[in-house]
Formats: sequence, C-alpha cells, structure tokens
Amino acid sequence: MLITIGGMVWQRWNVWFGNRPEMPFTSKPYPHRILLTLGENTNQRILSWQHDSVIQQATVKLTKLHSTDTLVITAKGNIVRSRGGVTAFYTAQLNDLSSNAQYAYQVLSGEKQTEWYQFKTTSTNSPFSFMYIGDVQDRDTSNTSKQAFQYIYQHFPEADFWAFGGNQIERPMNSYWEAFMNDLDGIRQSTPIIAIAGNHEYLKYAIRKIDDRFTYTFPYFINNHNNNHVFTFVYGNVRFILLDSNREPWYIWQQRNYLKEVLKNNSSLFTVVMLYHPVLSNKSSWNNASIRLMMDPILSQYPVDLVLQGHEHGYARNSKKDKSGTSKLPIYVSSHLSKKFYPSFKATKITDAIIPNTALFQHIKVDNNILTLYSYTLQGEKVDSVSIVK
Repeated sequence: MLITIGGMVWQRWNVWFGNRPEMPFTSKPYPHRILLTLGENTNQRILSWQHDSVIQQATVKLTKLHSTDTLVITAKGNIVRSRGGVTAFYTAQLNDLSSNAQYAYQVLSGEKQTEWYQFKTTSTNSPFSFMYIGDVQDRDTSNTSKQAFQYIYQHFPEADFWAFGGNQIERPMNSYWEAFMNDLDGIRQSTPIIAIAGNHEYLKYAIRKIDDRFTYTFPYFINNHNNNHVFTFVYGNVRFILLDSNREPWYIWQQRNYLKEVLKNNSSLFTVVMLYHPVLSNKSSWNNASIRLMMDPILSQYPVDLVLQGHEHGYARNSKKDKSGTSKLPIYVSSHLSKKFYPSFKATKITDAIIPNTALFQHIKVDNNILTLYSYTLQGEKVDSVSIVK
C-alpha cells in the first residue's frame, strides 16, 4: 500500500504542487489592461488597470453623455509582486451612477492618459441579460479566444455584463493574462466583466495561494472575506453570490456560513450562485465531495434558483426531483468554452440535459418574473434552454 501511494504521489506531484516558471516581464509604462466591472448594486461600477511598476498619481475622468459636468475620481494604487515581475495596479470606484444613462470615462495615471471609453447603465427595474462563459483556459497565447469573444459580443451586444466562471487563464503567468486581456480588448472597457476563481488562477502549494493579479484585476475581491474570494451584489431583481470552491475544506466551511448569512437576508426575487467546482458532478459521485456536503444543504434549504459552475469541461443541466419527478430548484448548470474535453463526463439520474465534447456559452435573460437560460454553440445553434418562473 505504501509503495502504491508513493508511486501515485510521485506520478501526480507536479500536477498537485508543480508551478511552471514564469518568464520575467516588465509592466508597460502607460495605462493598460483597463477593465470595467460591477460593484455592489446596479448603479455602481469599478475600474481596474495596470501602469508601470511604481505607484503614480492616478485618476478617472467621468462624464454623463450630453452633460457639461465632469467628475474627477481618485484611484488607489497597489504594488503586486509576482514570480515574473512587479506591476502597479489601480482601482477606481464609480458610485451613484444614474439609471438608464450613458457615461464616458478616461483613465489618467502619471503623465499618461487613455482614450475615452463609454458604458451604459440600466434601470433598476428593467429587463436585463448577461453572458455566462465557463472555462476558457486557452493554452495558446496568440489570441485564439478572440474570435469566440467577438462572436458573442456581436451577436449579444445588449448583454449588460459578462460573467466568467473560473479558469479564465491557463496558468497564473503574465503571458496568459496578456492573452486574456488582448482577446477581450474592445469589450472589457465598456461591458462590465465579472469572474470567479478557478484552480488555474491559483499557485500550487500545500495550501493553495491565489495569484494576486486575479484579485486586483477584479477588485471587488480586494476586501475579501476571511481570506476567501467571495462577493455578493444585486443587479436588477437578482442577487448574485460569487464563491471560491478551490479552497481547503476549512475555508469552504467559512464560505458555507457566508452563503447562509447572505441567503438569510436576501430579498431579491431571483438568486444566482457562481462557484467553480460542480456541486453535483457529472464525472463521478465522489467528485467535489466536500463542496457537495457543505454547500448542497444550504443551496437546497434557501431560495436559490440557478447555480453556475465549470471545471468539468462539458455542458450539463442538473436538478433534483420531487416525488412526482418534477425538477426542484436550484438548477445546476456546468459549462465551458475550452478546447479541452473530458471523456468521463456523463449523465446521472438527476441530469436533465448533457452535451459533451462541445464548447458552449450561455445567454441568461431576466424579464420581470421570468429568468431564462439559453445555451449556444459558437456556430450560433441553440442547444438547450430552461426557464424559471416566479
């Protein structure tokens, strides 16, 4: 038994604990990798960007279109040291934005400034939609995901924001961050991008360590909860809860308590939870056991409608059933946009739809008391849909 265990550890050591070396890099001497993301409510936005390797005075100019007033918002800088280099990250929070309005902004740091970008807000009670994109995890750093992102952007320009479900990058290295940002160029400056962490955003140690570039790219995580990258916000009539399932069991227990507390005080009509590892796995009944044991009772006890997941590199829509065979909430959806597929991905007794070996993305629409999820291929074929009516 010891020999067998030793052989398995030797074979899997690099998978479990091996971090590929990162090539040295120098952060660009001007504002770059500008990303617009969401805040705690419909009328708040946050901007993040990078500039050089030392903190400089940085601001954002913000104006409502057709208005003569321009606000100057001070940005906060933070030095992030990674294995390949040092980068100065900046964050600016745009508060109390008007509903159903268009804004223009310009980023200034040091003596450099960007062009003006635009974004819009929606009305608190208006219908809205968002895109869900599972694992991208592109190993090719020559913009191969750009076509996919451009296709989604061109066909669903009305989406209020994009939600990435983990493993946005192949490894926590500058070259992969550069690829991800390049592929989203022209989108991330005007369409809010939110994301949760996948295992590939982490560095591998006995206790995993998230790469700080992820935290400062998505700065709603900066003031993380007990060292957990969790966040909750309200958009329209939907409460979103972002979790980090990549952590050790004691951190998952903390997140369980966080989830329970948010749900106990939740008054939104719909609730969407995002976490990376599927609560109900389509690879093995033993997969993600700690996640299932700790999270499933809470998700079933409180009114949760939709759970968005990734990791298993296949599409599945699962739900538990009542005695009559009718699906019960929440609906669990796993999806991915990666070129990598897992052959062990299969249907279980609670699977309502399964599509292996196909890269998909989701368009999720919320119109008053109806939430509808549509799943599409990159060829435009709608392959699955489900509606939740309150």
